Amino acid sequence: MTFTTQLSHYEPDTRRRVTYLRARADDDPPAYAGSTQTLETVIHDARASSHTLDESAFALVPFPTALNNEDFYSERVVSDYYAEMQDLLKKHTGATHAKIFHHQVRCAEKSDASVAKDGSFDTSTSVQGYAHGIHTDSSGPHAETLWRHFVQGEPAECRSGRFVYINAWRNISSSPIEQDHLAVLDERSLVKPDDYVHVDLKGVGYDVLQYGLSSRNAGRHRWFYFPKMVRDEVLLFKQYDSDCSKSGRCCFHTAVRDPTARADAPPRESIEVRAILFFANHEGPNTCPVLPAEEGATDDGCDEARAREGATKLAGACTFVKSNAMYRAMVQKHMKADYETGGALAVIRKFADDEQGTLGLKSASAETKERAAELAFGAGLATRDVDEIFCGPSAAVLFLQSLQQSRLAAAMAGCAIGALVAGRLSQS
Repeated sequence: MTFTTQLSHYEPDTRRRVTYLRARADDDPPAYAGSTQTLETVIHDARASSHTLDESAFALVPFPTALNNEDFYSERVVSDYYAEMQDLLKKHTGATHAKIFHHQVRCAEKSDASVAKDGSFDTSTSVQGYAHGIHTDSSGPHAETLWRHFVQGEPAECRSGRFVYINAWRNISSSPIEQDHLAVLDERSLVKPDDYVHVDLKGVGYDVLQYGLSSRNAGRHRWFYFPKMVRDEVLLFKQYDSDCSKSGRCCFHTAVRDPTARADAPPRESIEVRAILFFANHEGPNTCPVLPAEEGATDDGCDEARAREGATKLAGACTFVKSNAMYRAMVQKHMKADYETGGALAVIRKFADDEQGTLGLKSASAETKERAAELAFGAGLATRDVDEIFCGPSAAVLFLQSLQQSRLAAAMAGCAIGALVAGRLSQS
């Protein structure tokens, strides 16, 4: 089941790459892709060898799901599937806590992504195309930023030990995957840090530092995939592991075309779930970032600076929900009564409660939360977004639209804004 395909690599130089999925602002650095080299690359059959998360940075795990194909295009992903994946991730890794904060469904034929007139590409739609192009979703600095956000919503014991940013990838079709496989790179075959190319990905509502792959040592690299993946299998792969004693800490991956696949192979349908794992029982030195002593302490009265920062994040969260059919439908369903009785301000106040700690307001005083909500409401943008959420198409229509729209697209993952609201909605 091994095959050879063409993969594009970065040619090494001294400049940092900058990629835009949004319109470039005047104060943004110029885009820079550098030179690339397309190389014949062997994709090995991973079923013929053994791989573990802590050694290779990826592993295949048998784990059935109660969801059927249609369910993965509905709110059951958040209401039911997240719980399944939390169970899997804790059992397989030994993590004491697991925070799932984002997911992405992919199918080229059902993609609802599009390119705007200004050239921006929205990576937050409910269904995306395939992510062709070698990349990681994150990096050390980006993963630590996510950890600082989400640890605020976890028990105090999660503030030290070890954390892992991880993806769980599954075929959601009843047919085995035959084309556009997910290929993963065994991290033990990398030359570190030589092979890592820093890439600043700037998208609609987020900036992410990712890694691209240098061509310099491509002859050493060992790429793998799992042929004929079925729905009861999950491919786990790391985005970042804070424990530097592990050989597998960060997994390069890409969708790959299989030249040996039959011409009428069904389109791949898959879902990837992203999570932060907390290992409060980690044996050894603390590998988590050190938090300021005052972080997490409830302020007295109103902290104006914290309220203003929270208001900015509230506005971003409302904008994200408005633009994403799935999250918009969930808000319509779970916060309808709040909107009908208290209007947009009542919904913004619900977000400001920040039960999962994703907006930086969880531990804030009631006065600070109220001030953040009032600032977001008074600024107008969040208010208009909330009104559009509830005055637009119904939840049923939104889900139907996400299934019917079909525009081919491919995108790298960018989820900073989605991370701000996914936790709140999953508890609604």
